Amino acid sequence: MKLAHGVTPLAWDIALVVSEVMDFQGEIVVDWEPSYGNGYDHSYCLMFSKRA
Repeated sequence: MKLAHGVTPLAWDIALVVSEVMDFQGEIVVDWEPSYGNGYDHSYCLMFSKRA
């Protein structure tokens, strides 16, 4: 996300918060065709598992 004070990686901001209650297992990067430009050419599927 582009903010007034700079750029924040939204997917990793979310991963940081969710990892407080679940275990991060990995990511799947989904490439978009055609690209939407300005760095919007992919998305993240973040995978977590429930803690025992």
